[in-house]
Amino acid sequence: MKKLLLILAALFAAFLPIHSVANLSAQETEELNMQDMDNGWSSTYDAATRTITFTAAWGGRGWWLGRDLSTYTKVVAEFATPAPCSGVMKVDYGDNTSAEQGYEAGATSVELVLDDAKKAMVNKIYFSASEAGELAFKTVYLVKAGASQPGGSEVTEELNMQNMDNGWSSTYDAATRTITFTAAWGGRGWWLGRDLSDYTKVVAEFAAPAPCGGVMKVDYGDNTSAEQGYEVGATSVEILLDDAKKVLVNKIYFSASEAGQLAFKTVYLVKVAGGNDEPVEEGEHEALSLSAMDYGWSSSYDAATQTILIESAWAARGWLLNKDLSAYTKVVVEFAVATPCGGVLKAEYAEEQYNEQGFETGAQRVELVLDETHKSHVVGIFFSTPEVANLVIKSAYLVKNASTDVENILSLPTDGVYYNILGQKVAYPTRGNIYIQNGKKVIFR
Repeated sequence: MKKLLLILAALFAAFLPIHSVANLSAQETEELNMQDMDNGWSSTYDAATRTITFTAAWGGRGWWLGRDLSTYTKVVAEFATPAPCSGVMKVDYGDNTSAEQGYEAGATSVELVLDDAKKAMVNKIYFSASEAGELAFKTVYLVKAGASQPGGSEVTEELNMQNMDNGWSSTYDAATRTITFTAAWGGRGWWLGRDLSDYTKVVAEFAAPAPCGGVMKVDYGDNTSAEQGYEVGATSVEILLDDAKKVLVNKIYFSASEAGQLAFKTVYLVKVAGGNDEPVEEGEHEALSLSAMDYGWSSSYDAATQTILIESAWAARGWLLNKDLSAYTKVVVEFAVATPCGGVLKAEYAEEQYNEQGFETGAQRVELVLDETHKSHVVGIFFSTPEVANLVIKSAYLVKNASTDVENILSLPTDGVYYNILGQKVAYPTRGNIYIQNGKKVIFR
């Protein structure tokens, strides 16, 4: 009887869908079946939108597994939109014990390490929220022992899947992430107007095989375009960005050879870096004061909560500088809370010259490259949004031109170890500080 149960369990596991997850190979992760969260209480699940609706506080919803997960180390959930309230991801083991990992309002992911002594039998994996409401998922997956972690050699940024608002002969349903082309070679995608210099390519993963051939296309700021075709039945498509032109990407969009639907799992930008905890080579930086954003109109600023209130469409709030910023390359702002709408970070120069960098709904960071011709006199730097909005700022700083003073740096070992600016070895580097590694100045991120 025991042997029969083991065979049945193995057959059940074999029929669970396995997908590659951004940053991880198919052999390293197993996506849980997102079509079927059939175990729970005080909740429902919509498979089309991957959304749990909790009808009461601390309702629950997830999977009954009854599986041996000995070859896995943890469970990772990535939310499609920031969590509207706090909650937990929970694992029930075969010995009637449980473990959980909490997450806060605004969280975009949560992960729970499996108990080595108990993971030979995992009965359930499920979610519970502190309030009634919805929790939408991008994916939930198991990570195998020895797998590279998300944010390793490949770092990704998902494009805003709630808003493909640029196109023709087409419509977009954000709930199902589906483009409907109403005519052959209709188009639909994003207007970006962004500097994508830090990225190498764009990747689209389809939720279902493409019903016909088509293209993914990139329009650059010099009015040239590049495209990558895909065939009937394709499950993904990717296009390399042009190194000479990606400083300004106007649009990323899709077009199909026939009228019909194209459903997406995700579309994301890929950049090569050392990972979330690896250093990003960048010049030294100087913080902008978060106690004084006294420049703007039809807006206000609460220094205690570091919150900008834009009181009317395209009002503005920021810093009055009147400074020579020739020594700096860009302005970087990190948001404490994902932005409630899109907008721009804008620099005003002498003689009424401007440049700006747009950001989308849900942005957590925006970078604005300063205009080389005009940055000797920057009047101000400010935010503006097309609607009433609160922007909560985490940090803001100017990035200096990369230092060329390497006389002492080059004398240090190139052994991958971090050193402070005095040349002393640092065992535990911390985020945001400047270190020397392999003969170069880096900011530990």
